[in-house]
Amino acid sequence: MLFVMSVHFRRAEWVALQRRYLDQYLDVEHRRLFEAEGIPQDAFTGKEEVFSYSGSHAQALDNLAARALQEAAHGDFFLFIDSDALPVAPISQAIGLAVPLVSVRRGENNGDRQPHPCFTVSTAEFWRHLPGTWGSGYRWRNRSLHRVTDVGGNLLQRLQEKQQGWQPIERLNHGGVHPLWFGLYGIQGMSPLVYHHGAGSRTRKSRIDAREQRQVPWKRRRLRRKRLEWLLADNRWRHLGLPRRPTELPDPEAFSAALTRRIPMGDQFWRWLL
Repeated sequence: MLFVMSVHFRRAEWVALQRRYLDQYLDVEHRRLFEAEGIPQDAFTGKEEVFSYSGSHAQALDNLAARALQEAAHGDFFLFIDSDALPVAPISQAIGLAVPLVSVRRGENNGDRQPHPCFTVSTAEFWRHLPGTWGSGYRWRNRSLHRVTDVGGNLLQRLQEKQQGWQPIERLNHGGVHPLWFGLYGIQGMSPLVYHHGAGSRTRKSRIDAREQRQVPWKRRRLRRKRLEWLLADNRWRHLGLPRRPTELPDPEAFSAALTRRIPMGDQFWRWLL
């Protein structure tokens, strides 16, 4: 049994979008456990177990894990997935990597080191005995040598304390209009496992944006030029239905909206991003 756990917050459209991809790629027996806030009950189906949102995002995920642990057997698995994340390959591929924890690691976010809950697969027994948590607090030094923490920080600490290895899955599409949002994650040389839209239910800001704003002007111009070259390649403007402005990048919110419209058009939408 695979327990699928996600937190949906205020953006009902992601419920249906994610369901489409879960329906296609959940190729093992499973249950779906969600916490939700600000979303009508009729956005969910009878096959989705929905609980009231409680606490922070990390606490809500920990609440779902605690519910699953009450029923999970020795050979069961957990899948934590963000509401704006979509599997793009059979979940059995992640389970088949044969390590107790497989997780996105967002090194592109100025050197984040911790497992990220946008997509994490674990055995139930491993999560029980570690014990697993999505809380923040434990700090590490990023590429700017600043000490930072984020969701999953305490999980990283427990993995390190027990000298427990895990399998990171990392960003495969390094080109794009943004270095963090709209990411495809997997193992190099293999097809992606998951697409993560990013900031699907919150304000679109990140540490990597703040770092870029502090860079000298010529570095900022170089980064913008690289992103513009990617966007112009293969008529990507036209594919997204954005007005073509050859000297400007689209606003990230406009790009997000255009890409979200494209997601339901085909189950291979993500190939366009590589």
